Amino acid sequence: MLGAEGVAVVQVLFQDAQGQPATTLFCETWVQTFDLTLPVFVDPPGNSLVYFDQAVTPLNLIIDGRGRVLWSMVGSVPPDLETVLRSFL
Repeated sequence: MLGAEGVAVVQVLFQDAQGQPATTLFCETWVQTFDLTLPVFVDPPGNSLVYFDQAVTPLNLIIDGRGRVLWSMVGSVPPDLETVLRSFL
């Protein structure tokens, strides 16, 4: 979407639909179900949660090159995500 501008979008899954630690199989199913082309990573111990106030999935974030959270939203990715991303460029 904005790779030429140096922006990458990724997802991190820490739990599955039943609230259990995410597995590689769940990740593969998630990617296929939603026809995702972005990188999706699995964090079953939830190590990434120490950096965020919310432990709700999906948690959508825009993080700058210094690791600062610029924007966050719980739930489905908004249809105007590209507009949101561009506002931070």
